[in-house]
Amino acid sequence: MKHDFQFISKHSSNVQSAYANLQDILRQIHRILRNKYTFQHKPVGSYSRNMITYDTKSNVGYDFDINIYPNDKDNNFSPKKIKLLFKDALDDIASKYGYDFAENSTRVLTIKVKDRKNSRILHSVDFAFVNDYEDDEGNECQEYIRFNKKNNTFSWCDQPDGFYLLPEKIDWLKENNLWEEMKKIYINKKNRNDDPNKHSRSLFAEAVNETYQKYFNAYN
Repeated sequence: MKHDFQFISKHSSNVQSAYANLQDILRQIHRILRNKYTFQHKPVGSYSRNMITYDTKSNVGYDFDINIYPNDKDNNFSPKKIKLLFKDALDDIASKYGYDFAENSTRVLTIKVKDRKNSRILHSVDFAFVNDYEDDEGNECQEYIRFNKKNNTFSWCDQPDGFYLLPEKIDWLKENNLWEEMKKIYINKKNRNDDPNKHSRSLFAEAVNETYQKYFNAYN
């Protein structure tokens, strides 16, 4: 395997320093955009679960996942406008903290801090743009801004069915003392992943589902 991912505590000095800078960046973006639209933000994924990883072997550092919740109930802004206004502000501010300009992928905007001398990514941040809502039947739902690279279009898309089942599966794994087992599967998936477009969020969901499917019948 060309990767050697290991866990690093979110309380480590390097992670804490990077996260503090990230909070400064977001505060400044709030100020820049407040005359256009406001938003809430929340760390999700590896940081929120204290499951941050870094690769000791390759050029891939640790990453943060941030959900951006735009406040646009009147639909004054298109999905494209929401994401690109944020990108413009992000590029302006994050570059002052050593980040490259944001890369626009299907689900997220990604910024990276690079050690160019040693050709390493020190860490990266993925920003996903999401909206929580209730459907006509009163179910809690979430949609996200999806970028179609082929057509260069932006649209709100509902999360897949598996997204809504994930929290229940996470709770079940923890209740049955299988969380550490899931983490081993997650690390193994990261070490075997060769797809640069597959982010930690997807690999985590795969690890949860695989662990759940492996043990659920045996425990019930």
